[in-house]
Amino acid sequence: MFDKALLGLPGMRKVYLALVASSLVQSALVIAQMLALAGALSSLWAREPIESQAPLLAAFLVCFAVRYVVSYIQDEALDRFSVKTALALRDKVMHTTFSERAGLSHRMGTAATASAATEGIDDIARYVRVLPPKLCGLIGFSIPILASLFFVDWVSGAICLVALPVTVLFMVVLGKQARTRSEKQYAENQRLSNHFIDTLRGVETVHALDAGKHVGEAVYESSERLRTTTVRTLSVATLSSAVLDLIAVFGIAGVAMMLAFRLIDGSIALETALAALMLSPEFFGSIRSFSSDFHASLDGKNALAAVLEIAEAGAESTGPNRLEPPAPWSERSSLYVRDLAFSYDDAKAALQGVSFDVRGFSRVGIVGPSGAGKSTLVNILAGFATPCAGSISINDTPASFETEAWKSQLHYIPQFPHLFNATLMDNIRFYAPHSSREEVERAADLAGLGKTVSRLPEGLDTVIGEGGRTLSGGEAQRVALARILVDERPVLLFDEPTAHLDIETELEMKRKMLSCMEGKLVFFATHRMHWLRDMDYVLVIDGGLIVESGNPRDLLARDSVLRRLALSDGEVAA
Repeated sequence: MFDKALLGLPGMRKVYLALVASSLVQSALVIAQMLALAGALSSLWAREPIESQAPLLAAFLVCFAVRYVVSYIQDEALDRFSVKTALALRDKVMHTTFSERAGLSHRMGTAATASAATEGIDDIARYVRVLPPKLCGLIGFSIPILASLFFVDWVSGAICLVALPVTVLFMVVLGKQARTRSEKQYAENQRLSNHFIDTLRGVETVHALDAGKHVGEAVYESSERLRTTTVRTLSVATLSSAVLDLIAVFGIAGVAMMLAFRLIDGSIALETALAALMLSPEFFGSIRSFSSDFHASLDGKNALAAVLEIAEAGAESTGPNRLEPPAPWSERSSLYVRDLAFSYDDAKAALQGVSFDVRGFSRVGIVGPSGAGKSTLVNILAGFATPCAGSISINDTPASFETEAWKSQLHYIPQFPHLFNATLMDNIRFYAPHSSREEVERAADLAGLGKTVSRLPEGLDTVIGEGGRTLSGGEAQRVALARILVDERPVLLFDEPTAHLDIETELEMKRKMLSCMEGKLVFFATHRMHWLRDMDYVLVIDGGLIVESGNPRDLLARDSVLRRLALSDGEVAA
């Protein structure tokens, strides 16, 4: 029932201490409130004038008001703390997601990562808001109430004490079952989300292969598994609440019956009986409240575990053992990579034994068949993935691609650049938000966006992307080029940026891209061999290994792996 992960959150220990203190204060107020009310009612039953009960009634009202003031202050403080904690966790998740994007998406799945960063954070906020006060109430509220029952009437206290271990036993047993079922439900939900996202991504392929029926059946089976686990979780939660409600009802009924019999034979005073009768529901109420909120907060517990896993992944990648590059990349800089290796989870190694040297501003082509490891290498160079082996040095100094000092020097241009739901101007100056309109217009012209801007109804101020005007693949690539023109950086990484374009559009884009590469260190992953004529150096990858490297013109002039790839692509070897 107690989640140790909560204690690891900043400030949570102080919150627990404050909640225990608040529960003790509220229990004292409830005891005083019930004793005052019991004394006033018994006196009124004895036909004493109501004026004589004014102090007791006033004490009851004061305790009632102060109790709810304390409760309000506690709730407000918890609301602020839960929101602060949720925002801090969201910042960690977003930072880790963008700095470790490739690794997280392969370990957890894209949908699971997105869910943890959105709905998961909201679940955690509710979890932090609800569970700690209920848990502290068991200690700081129920125990003092039980002690006061023994002080007021030991028989009523004994009945509640007998019911306590039975209640705790059922809470533990049913709580474990509910937690197990909830974890299964959460896992199925994540699995269904990832499956659904993968299906949407490949919907064109599914349609082309006429596999819609098969994929639909697979989604249906996943949704059915989620429905089954959800129903089972709800059944355990409902059973738990019903059992605890039944124990509480029997406990309060037992107290009421014993008090009634003793009132009949005159062995207990009316004031004492009323006080015991009013205190016993308070004792069981906090336990029932904890049980119901415990089941309701299980989603938050699972979400917290997922978010902490993401945060720990970010801590590992930015820990003290990571090394900073010594200086910004320049014409005299050098990069040495030795025996680099990478694998996705427990699968076969995607890269192994990758070694190469690069100096100054040069263009490095990365070629090979589909699935050879080109994109994986680019992801490592961009700091999106962490190699499992190998060494990296810049200017003869050990370094890492995952540091902000390296990432701030590069631009990464993927095959499908993302267009945000914003104006074309804001999309272009995404990396340099303070760029002037004149700088954006110049970058747009250099990237070949002049015709696009002129045909848009509001020019650069036209909203594009999700929910706005759609652009073609070539226009989206031109926006990506304009981004790197408006924010000059010395390192450029291209991951098959023209693979989805027709040859005419690609050749038009090529002139723009080559002009952007002047005076830069460029890594250009592609399977289209005509780019080789414009590269200074080439890495040929196959099966995760560099099978060939060197000057592309020299390699094409002899019988080489690169020459065979070029011939298969229809390129004439020079």
